Formats: sequence, structure tokens, C-alpha cells
Amino acid sequence: MSSRSYISIAENCPIRAEALPDLPRTAGKARSGPIHVWLADDDDEIRDLLVQLLESERDLDCAAQFGSAVELLSALRCGSVQPDVIVLDNQMPGLRGVDAIVPIRRLAPATAILLLTTFFDVVLQRQALAAGADKFLCKGDDAAELPTHIRQVIASHTGF
Repeated sequence: MSSRSYISIAENCPIRAEALPDLPRTAGKARSGPIHVWLADDDDEIRDLLVQLLESERDLDCAAQFGSAVELLSALRCGSVQPDVIVLDNQMPGLRGVDAIVPIRRLAPATAILLLTTFFDVVLQRQALAAGADKFLCKGDDAAELPTHIRQVIASHTGF
């Protein structure tokens, strides 16, 4: 398990701003510190592995983790913080990642979005990119390169 706490939100309990990490509002701005990443994946083992991968990079901070897209959206709705990047699994209970992209884009327009999926699907890829995802990645093939992909989307968002 990572050193970060897993943020879990009960369906009937709105998230409180104090439950989220205290992050500067850096989304869409020039970099002056680590890239703040929020990760949503319903599989605890996959999520832990991705957190370990991200936390092994000096310039990446996995600031929050969620077990569903619904929980992530609840955190964004509180309005207190916005991450630089959201890494979002597609197959999650309640709301698929691809279906969460448009609401995420409305709530955090400057935040980069990377959609992860287990198997490549060209139709899903088109849907994700059309909805506003910055990248579409396969867990098996692209997971080891996730830090590189995060840096690429941040560079395209900030111009650096």
C-alpha cells in the first residue's frame, strides 16, 4: 500500500474539502513543483502498482486515489483542489471512465486526462478522445510508460 491515504467517499456522504490533500492550483500553469496526479481504478492491486510507479518518479505526486469515477467526480465537485492530471481506468462500477471524461472536463477544464483500459478498442479510443481525453492507454502495453505519458500531456498543456 502506498504512503498516501486512499480517499473513499460513501455514496450518500458528500466529500468535504478538508478530506482532500492541500494542493496548489497548478492545473494548466507553468510547472514549479511536482505534477499532481489523481488516480481512479477500482482494482486495489492495480491501483497500488500504479501508485508505486508514479511515486518512484521525483517529479510526480500521486496526490489522491479513488476506487471509482463517481468518487473522483465527487472530489472535483468540492471545488477546493484540481489535479494537474487524472489517470482514469475505464471499467469501473457505477460509471465508466469514458463516461466520466465530459463531467471531468466541465469541472476541471485545465486538467489533463489519461484513460486506461485493459484491451485496445479503436471505438473506445475514438469516444475517449472525442469526449476530451488527452491520451488513451492500454494497461498492459503502456503502463510502464505512464510517467512519460503524463509528462507529455503536461508539456502539451503548459507549453513546456
